[in-house]
Amino acid sequence: MGWIGKCCALLGLGTVTYFVRWYYIGRLYTSARKFRNGELIVLTGANSGIGLETLLELAGRGCHLVIGTRSATTGQTIRDRVLQQYPGATVDAFVLQLESLASVVEFSENVRNLNKPLYALINNAGVFYAPPSLTEDGLEYLYQVNYLAHFLLTLRLLPALKQQQPDAGDSRIVNVVSQAHRSVTEIPSDGSFCGPLFPDTAANRFRAYQCSKLCLVQFSYRLSQLLATNPAGNPSVHCIDPGNVETAIYRHFPPLANRVLFCLQKPLRILLIKTPREGAQGILYAVLSEKKPPFYVRRFWSGKQGSDFDEINPLARKEPLADTLWKRSRNQCSHHLLEMIL
Repeated sequence: MGWIGKCCALLGLGTVTYFVRWYYIGRLYTSARKFRNGELIVLTGANSGIGLETLLELAGRGCHLVIGTRSATTGQTIRDRVLQQYPGATVDAFVLQLESLASVVEFSENVRNLNKPLYALINNAGVFYAPPSLTEDGLEYLYQVNYLAHFLLTLRLLPALKQQQPDAGDSRIVNVVSQAHRSVTEIPSDGSFCGPLFPDTAANRFRAYQCSKLCLVQFSYRLSQLLATNPAGNPSVHCIDPGNVETAIYRHFPPLANRVLFCLQKPLRILLIKTPREGAQGILYAVLSEKKPPFYVRRFWSGKQGSDFDEINPLARKEPLADTLWKRSRNQCSHHLLEMIL
């Protein structure tokens, strides 16, 4: 093959790669929005992956960022990195360990003690395929980290979200979910995968993740309905599905935790899997959009105008199931909740 043939082959491969990624990966969200009044934004899971990319993208826009990290040392390291890139940024880092409801309470109090209205709460942190274990609260680790801790954090910060002035932009609750929630076909009546420890099998690890994300979607839907009864001054609620993203969330998953297997898959992953920056675009859209985003955001660049609820598992909208989850979650957090407004 001559050099012309090689060039044509490379051009053809590049074109195919571009259109495959264009279809599977999507677009980058472009927004010139700057925050005028140092609006407060809280972000969990900011130490790596799409959380870190979200943090870096927002840092140069004039907002006041608060991040939750597992240790003060980690928080200071991330804060220093942000300030090195954006010297004028305002970033506070407080310890937040989602496997401890007491830590969630302490973090929320640190945010409340800033005495500022909260523009956006981004519940991004999560784990996948983690071995089942109990937290200090006696609840299954993956369920608490992926769902219950964010349930508690959201309700404790709800008063600050309601203080946001409409002329500065309506406040928003942004929950990072997954298409995996759609795979759940029934909710066990005994509360399995909603707190109790489960037998450690590959199937159960997948199901536990799916159920935790369904809980987060169901809570989001229920909360959006409750807040919609009096929309004036209330935050909007949004579920962001980033798709498959190359992050550390797969560190427990054998096919990707194994370096050899990971390297063998790398060419395909480059083609079909999003980078952390690409995975963060849905969150950025939900936070930066001047218009109110849809409830469920998967492909924000799509021109299709479907229902807000076309993408979610129908189980998430079943009122009896939503009520059961809400009551169970409140009971599990009963010692840590503020006096409820809802």
